[in-house]
Formats: sequence, structure tokens, C-alpha cells
Amino acid sequence: MKKTKAVVLLWALALMAVACSDSGGSGSDTSSGNSAATTAGSGAATTDGPASAASDTILRMVSTSTLDAFPDPLSYAVQTEPALGNSEFLMRPTIDGPEPWLAEKVEQTSPTTWKVTLNDGITFQNGKALDAEALKSWFDYYGEVQGEAENSDLIGNVTTVEVSGPLSVDLTTPEPFPNMPYGLAHYVYPVFDSEAVRAVNGEFARLLGKGIFTGPYELTAIEPGLQTYERNDDYWQGTPALAGLTVKKVGDEQAGLAAIAAGEADMMGYPSLATGSAAEGMDGVHFVTSGNDVSFVGLAIEPRIAPFDDVKVRTAAAAAIDTDAISEAVGFGLATPMHGWFNDDDPRNVKWSGFDAAKAEQLLDEAGWVRNGDGPRTKGGKTLEARLYAYSDNIEALATAVSGYLEKVGFDAPVRRFETYADIQPVQSVDGGIYTVNTENYGLNGDPLTTMVLDMSPDYTTPGYDDVIAILEPARSSTDKAVVDKALVDAQTLIRDQAYWIPVMAPGGRFLVADDYQNYEPNPFYLWIDWKTAPSA
Repeated sequence: MKKTKAVVLLWALALMAVACSDSGGSGSDTSSGNSAATTAGSGAATTDGPASAASDTILRMVSTSTLDAFPDPLSYAVQTEPALGNSEFLMRPTIDGPEPWLAEKVEQTSPTTWKVTLNDGITFQNGKALDAEALKSWFDYYGEVQGEAENSDLIGNVTTVEVSGPLSVDLTTPEPFPNMPYGLAHYVYPVFDSEAVRAVNGEFARLLGKGIFTGPYELTAIEPGLQTYERNDDYWQGTPALAGLTVKKVGDEQAGLAAIAAGEADMMGYPSLATGSAAEGMDGVHFVTSGNDVSFVGLAIEPRIAPFDDVKVRTAAAAAIDTDAISEAVGFGLATPMHGWFNDDDPRNVKWSGFDAAKAEQLLDEAGWVRNGDGPRTKGGKTLEARLYAYSDNIEALATAVSGYLEKVGFDAPVRRFETYADIQPVQSVDGGIYTVNTENYGLNGDPLTTMVLDMSPDYTTPGYDDVIAILEPARSSTDKAVVDKALVDAQTLIRDQAYWIPVMAPGGRFLVADDYQNYEPNPFYLWIDWKTAPSA
């Protein structure tokens, strides 16, 4: 199974510092629980209520990075476009599972066939109809071109696509695949005019202004440090509330914060928690969150390399760490402590064992690690070492806090800094220790089962846990929600009891906003701007 680099998108979007002159945003679904759907509803899915009246307001945004040219639609670079209202998916991801978006419905007609039916009246921004023929051509494009961000596993490795009506296509998969709606809600499958893309023959910069997506705001100009989006007046759901938006590059988050404080900008997206904390008490600036998150920061332990090949040592490390206190300190009181893999109120969540330093000391004693004085424990002439790895300032701060707790119970816990997370794996695969990673739980498409399989698979961010995957994999072919939920609970129980992974905190979807936008609620799936985005009432 190819492991989609969701973390690449997540960190890329987290770099975006967003500021706008008049903006709101689509609210997020704050309910919990999701399941594989056999029939995924009907009707267009968007923010409840009518759109605000169209205006001549330009949404001004600032970011620490901007595009140099229109990117390959199958690359990671283009995955910021759903956030900015340019591209859309067949299904819309939510915490409660995928909802219809461009698709009116997605129906499983047999164990290996699905029917996708489009909403009527959708056009690309260039005016071309999105009908069954255009949809088939789009699916076919993914079969013709191996894209950087493409992951055919997410849609069951579709083998045939056939037009079955003016607005419907039938998909066939080689094996039963109940999670099709989730795959069609994933960020690697934005719907675009494939004929227009084929016409440029790989010269993707020529797509600028060609209106290849379906969203309310079209990317029409790219200048050094500046992107311009214009309203799509023929948008299929109605007239977008704004005249357009711009994304202007700034030096750092502090520049964005200063712009809000000075009244020159109104919103900054996904600031660091340190910047969010710095904004507290500032006049005219508010810190707002999504209420839910689709990822968290946690600790993944390498269980095959000493001393963590002993479950007692792993469990001791888990018990030694006060995740609530770390969330308060490293998260500046703005992050949500994690007490399990999912949100506390999710019925599928399995609560982790809590902080218990005395238990940690007892387990290490039982495992034969002896402590003399305040120094690290030893056994057979070897020091009890827990190596920690970091690849950013935020991750290093968390790893340093974890190190402090581990050292209190007798670990020697050095923190080593690397340039990128990809640089860590070659070292840790030999030396072992603890990965400090930003990972997903609900996933960017609201599919916790597939997401957990990917999280448990070996790559440059985690060592891999075959016994957990063995619990999860059989449920991936089930249409029974009870089977899926039981697999998630059983997998979490094993992860907890074996102390493979320790959830720490969820930074959350977060924005800094001006007074007029204090009711804005960031969408946790990075769908920040939609056709109804407007100033707070």
C-alpha cells in the first residue's frame, strides 16, 4: 500500500499565514464518529444557510510562501487550492464521514462496483460542463499519468470506468472496496478539466487562467510573491460572496500578526502556538479554533531495538510523561491534550493510561534497570537511553519537554535535531528511540481506518507495527460499521497495552482574526474558503 504523504500537505498548509480584508469561512462539523458508507447521501454539501450577497470585497491573504507557477494538478503543490476555494472534490470530508459535494451521490451497487452521480448544472470555471463524459475523462487521466500525489489505493485501484448516464459513471474495483466515498473525499483527487490539462502536454504553467477547476474562486494570475483569484460568476452553487482574493507573501508569522494588529489584515491561518499565545491580550486580535482536529502530535516508539524491545520499558516511558502538563506548556495552553487516539467524546476512543511516575519507576525496577543517585539507570553496564528526534522548533520543544520527564525516572534522553523528518529514519532505524511526529487520526478525508493503517506502516516518520496492521486490514473490506469500529478499538487497545505510540496533544485548526471575524471557525480539513465565506454577522 502506497503511503500518501499527507503530512507534506499538512505542514505545507500550516505554513500559510492568512490575512483578509473581509472574510469568514465555512464552519466545521464538530460531531464525532464516522464509518464506511454504502450509499453516501445526496444533494450538495456545503455550509448551512444561504450565501451572503455578492460584494466587491477582495479577500486579502498573506502567506510565508506562494506559488511560482501553476503546478501540476497531480502534485502536492496544488493541494493548497481546495483551501483557497479554487478546487473541489466529489465528496466533502467531515469528522462524521464524507458528504456529497460535486457528486449528488456515491452508491455501492455490488461488492466491486460503484455508481457516482454528479449534481446537475456543474461547470468548470472555463464554462465546460462537468458531465459523465468529463468525469470519465478525469478518472482516465489518473490511469494514464502517475502523479506525485496520486494514490490509487484510496479508490480501490479502479480497473474500469464506464459512462452509465448523462451525469453518472460506474466504477469497477478488482476487490470489494467499501471506502470509495472516503477516497473521493481525499485531497489527492481534486476534480479538474482533464482535456485542458492534456492539451498543455506537461507545460502546467500554461494552465494559469484556464479555469480547470470547479470552485468559486479561480486562480488567474501569479506574480512574484502574489497570487490572484477572481470570482467564478457562474459557480454551480450560486454567486460567491466575495469578488476574489489575493495571497501575498510575507517574511514570517510576526509580519502577519503585525498586519492584523495594525488593521491592515484580518486573518492569519495556522499560526504557531507560540504566535497564538503572543497575540493574547492584543487589541483587535482573536485566536479561534476548529473545535476538532484531524491530527495530533505524538510519540512513536521503536519496539525492535533495545531498550524499547521490552514492553515494560515502553510502558514505563509512557507512564513517565505528563501529556496534560506538556500540552499546557509546549502548547501554550492553546493545544488540546490527547488521552487516546481520537477525541475524548468519540465512542471509539480507547483511553490511554495516564501519567504515573511511581508506576514508571516500578516497571523499570522490575525490568532490571538500576538507579544510583539522580543519574540515568543502568543494566549490565549499559545506560538506559531514550533517544528523541526533532525536525522543527515546535517538535524540538515538545521533545525537550518529554526528555525532562523521562530523565526524572532514570532515562538518559538526549534530543537530536535534524533538518527534515526524512533525515531521521536512517539514524533511528539503527539507533532506535522515540519518533516525535505530527500524525493523523481522522485523516484528511475523514477515514480513520485507512489513516490508522497508514500511520502504523513503516516509513520515514514511524517504525511500523505489523501486529496492529493485522487487526485493521481485514476490516478495510467490510461494509459493517460495527466491524470497522471494533477493529479501531482493538487496534488502539493493542497500541496502548504495548505502548507503541503515545498521543500527546492536538494543536487544532487555528486562526488569528480581527474583531469582525471573531466568529470564524476554521475547517479542520483545510477547506478554509468557500462560496459563502463572508464577514462574521
